[in-house]
Amino acid sequence: MGKFGPGGRMVAAATSVALVLGTAACRGDDDAAAGPEGGAVEAEWSRLSLPDSTKQAGERVAFSALLPAAGKLPAMAVGVAAEPGQADRAEVWTEDGSFRSDPTELPLPAGRDATVTFAVSDGSATWVGGTLWQAGRPREPFVAQSEDRRAWRLLSLPQAAADAAFAPNTAAAVPGVGLVLLGVDKDVNPTAVLAGAQARVVSLREALPAGLEFHDFAGAAVRGRTIVALGRAAVPGRSDGGVVYRSTDAGASWTAASGPVAGSLVTSGVAATSSRFVATGGQWHGDRLAAAAWSSSDGLSWTPETVPSLGKYAPAAANDISLGAPSETGGRLAVPIGVTSMLWTAVLERSAAGKWRIAGYTDAWIAPGEDGLAALQPDGSMLLAQSSLNKARIGRLGTSGDWSDLKRAGVQDAGLTMSRFASRAGVSTLLGYTTEVQVDDYAWAQFTSASQYQIGSDGTAADAAWQPAASQQLGSPLMRNNPAGGEIVAGHLLRKNAKGLPIGANVAGWFRSGPKASWQPLRGFATSRTEQLTDLVWAGKSWVAVGYSRPTFSAADVETTAVWTSADGVTWRKETGPFGPPGGGNTGAADVCPLPGGDVLVVGESQTGADERPAAWRRHGASWARVDAGAFGGADAGALTSCLTEGGTTLIQGTDGGRDAMWRTTDGATFAMAPLGERGDTFEPVRAVTGGWAAAGTRMSAGHRDAVVWLSKDGRAWQAVAVPAGRPLRGADVTVDGTRLLLATNSTTSPEVWELANPQAFLTS
Repeated sequence: MGKFGPGGRMVAAATSVALVLGTAACRGDDDAAAGPEGGAVEAEWSRLSLPDSTKQAGERVAFSALLPAAGKLPAMAVGVAAEPGQADRAEVWTEDGSFRSDPTELPLPAGRDATVTFAVSDGSATWVGGTLWQAGRPREPFVAQSEDRRAWRLLSLPQAAADAAFAPNTAAAVPGVGLVLLGVDKDVNPTAVLAGAQARVVSLREALPAGLEFHDFAGAAVRGRTIVALGRAAVPGRSDGGVVYRSTDAGASWTAASGPVAGSLVTSGVAATSSRFVATGGQWHGDRLAAAAWSSSDGLSWTPETVPSLGKYAPAAANDISLGAPSETGGRLAVPIGVTSMLWTAVLERSAAGKWRIAGYTDAWIAPGEDGLAALQPDGSMLLAQSSLNKARIGRLGTSGDWSDLKRAGVQDAGLTMSRFASRAGVSTLLGYTTEVQVDDYAWAQFTSASQYQIGSDGTAADAAWQPAASQQLGSPLMRNNPAGGEIVAGHLLRKNAKGLPIGANVAGWFRSGPKASWQPLRGFATSRTEQLTDLVWAGKSWVAVGYSRPTFSAADVETTAVWTSADGVTWRKETGPFGPPGGGNTGAADVCPLPGGDVLVVGESQTGADERPAAWRRHGASWARVDAGAFGGADAGALTSCLTEGGTTLIQGTDGGRDAMWRTTDGATFAMAPLGERGDTFEPVRAVTGGWAAAGTRMSAGHRDAVVWLSKDGRAWQAVAVPAGRPLRGADVTVDGTRLLLATNSTTSPEVWELANPQAFLTS
C-alpha cells in the first residue's frame, strides 16, 4: 500500500564523465538534445566521494529460484550476489555438501548487472535466465543451460528478443520441444520466446482481454504440449487481477482469459500435476488479503481449493496472508505461506490426491512476512530459501516437520537509503535512513535510523553533526525553514517496552527562531496513538504539518490523515476535519503546500483493499474541507504524492492509469492532468530551479533502468539526463547548489550522489 512512514566502494575522488543526453521531451527516443548551435548537449557529471558510513556492511545475496534434486542433478538455488557498491552477478548454489560449497558464477559478459528471474528443468537439462543491464542501454535477455547444474553455457536467443529488450519472467520446459520463455517486451507487452530449434518471438498482446494493461508473468507450468502461464494485469490505475495464458501447441499460439478468478488478486505461481494445474497466491476480501489456491484440469476453468488453517499459529485477523509459488515433485506440491507480521514461515504440502496439509514451520527469520521459495525433495523433505535485508538462507524441513538451517549467505544490512535534500545555513544537506529490524525471540519491530550528510564544494560529502544533538534520535526527520529565519527539525521518537522493542511513535522535534537562538522542544504532540510526519511547510502565516495516525504501532491498524498547525513553531494543535476515509479503509497525507490565494492544500491517498485513490484536503480560513476525488479525474487516478506552489501555479504529483502524472492548478479547485514520462518512468518530487523545473527519477521505459534527473523549462515537456553509473540506480532527490544540480540516488546496496555541472545547457536548449 501506501502506508506512510519511513539503497562498491566509493571512489576516493570524484570521477568526471560527459554523457550525451539520450532522451528528449518525454518521447523515450534516443535523439540527443540540440545545443544552442545545433550540436548535442553533453551532460557534465561528477560522482561525489561519500564517507564510509554510507557503505553497506558486506556482500549482498538474494535468491530468485529454487529447484529440487532430480535423478543425478543436485538441488540448487539461483540468484544474485554483489559486493558493496558493485553490480549484481548471477550465481548458482548447489546442494553438494548441503550447499556448503562456493557458488558458481554464470558465464555472463563482464561489466553488466545481472537480474535472475527463473530456473526450470526437464530432469536432464536445467535453464536459468534473466536480464543484463548496462548504463544508457536497454536490457538484454540471457539464458544459461547446464546438464549437471555445475558447468554452464549461454544459450542463443533470437535476435528479435534482444531487439525488443525482452525481459523473461518465467519459463516452461516442453518435453521434446525445448524451452519457452514468457515475459514482456520494452513496451510491457506480454511476449513468448521459443528458444529451441523453432526459435522465434511470439507476441501475446492480441490475446490479452480488452481493457487490461499487462504487468508481468508470475509463473508457468507444462503438461504434455499444453502450457499454462499465470500473469498479472489490471484495468489501468486499478489493483492487480490475474490473467491466464494457455497454449496447446507448445507455445506456437496462445489464448488468454481473466482468472483464475475475478477480483483483486496476488498471483504467485502455477504448477502442473498429472491431472491438474494448480495456481497459488492470495485474494483480497475488503481490506485483508487471504491465502488462496485454485486448480484446473485444462487451464480454462478454475476451482478454488481449501487451504488449511494455521491452527494455533494463526495470526491476528488483521494480518495479510498469501501463498508463495508452488514447486512440484512426483505429483506433490510444496507451497510456502507468508504472513505479514510473522518471522516464521509455514510450508504447505498438496498431495497427489489433492489434499492439503501443513508440512512444518521454520524458525524465526531476520525479517517478517518473507514466504520464500520452496522445493519438494524426492525423499519427501522440503527445502526453503529466503532473502531479506540483503541476507539469504537455505533450510530443510524434514519429513517429520523438523527445521534445520543449511546455508546462510550475505550480510544483514538493508543499506542506507537517501531520502531528501535540505538546506541548513545555506549548505546543502542530504538526509538518509537505514531500515532496521529488532528481534527478540519471535517478537520483532521494524524502524529506521536517520543519517545526515553535508555536501561540500570539493566533490565530497561528509557526516554532518545534528542540531540540536538530540535530533539524531528522530526517525524520518524533516528540516524546514521560514523566510524569517525560523528553523524546525521534526520527525518521530519511538516508545519502547521493557525489552527495548518499539511499541509506538510520537511526533517530536525542535524549533529555533534564528541561527543564534536556542532550540525549543515542540509541544502538543503527546498521544497514546502512533503518529508520524510526512511533511511540514511554512504556509505564509503559520506552520502546517501532515502525516498519519493509527491506534497502535502495528502497520495492520487503520490509518487516518493527521494535520497539525502552529503559529510560533513551538506550540502545535491537531486539526479536526474530514480526514478519515469516506467509505472505510485508510487515508494518509503525503505532502502539504500553500495555494496561490493563501489557502492550504494537503495531498495523499485513500485506500480500500489493494486500490488507491487520490485524497486531498483544503483549508480555507480556519476550516478544512475534503476535495472531491473526481477533481483529479476518473477511476484511473491513484495516490497523490507531492505538491509544490511556485508563483501562481501549484503542481501536484501522483499516478493516473498506473503512470506518474502531474496536475496543475491556479485556484485549488480545478486540476489539469498530464502524464509524466512514459509507462514505467518515475518522478520524485519536482523542485523549482533557475530557468525551470527539475526532478530526480528513474527511466524504466523502453527497457531502460537508469537513474536520471528530469529537466523542464515549463513543467510540461521533460528531458531525461541519465547518470553514467556502473550499476542500476534509482533517483531519490535533486537540489540546486550554486550553479550545479546535486542528484541523490539509491540502489540495492550502497547509495551514490552525483553532480550535474551544466543543467542550464538543457534548460535553454
